[in-house]
Amino acid sequence: MTKSITNTNAESPAIARVVPLVDVYENDQEVLVVADLPGVTQENLHVQFDHPELTVSADAPRPKGGTIRYERQFRVGSTIDPARIEAELRSGTLSIRLPKSESYRSRKIEIRAS
Repeated sequence: MTKSITNTNAESPAIARVVPLVDVYENDQEVLVVADLPGVTQENLHVQFDHPELTVSADAPRPKGGTIRYERQFRVGSTIDPARIEAELRSGTLSIRLPKSESYRSRKIEIRAS
């Protein structure tokens, strides 16, 4: 995980661009993206899926004035079912569930005896 900030003159109420800290987990059922977005409210948060990219952007107030702009993009594989994507923001933590399509999930293959 990395966090980078540019345009962060503390004397200026400019926009600070931040790449949020993110954890990505994957299992047979889904991909889970968890992003740290302190100070962000649901009204200032945008999550967009435009295959194959997931984009997260949000604005939050800076403690000394101005705005923090969070921006992050992810490339996801063709295994994701876009109709079932869900996102939840709770206490500055964004969780995005990207369920895998049934046809891409791993499954046990039964072997018939002859």
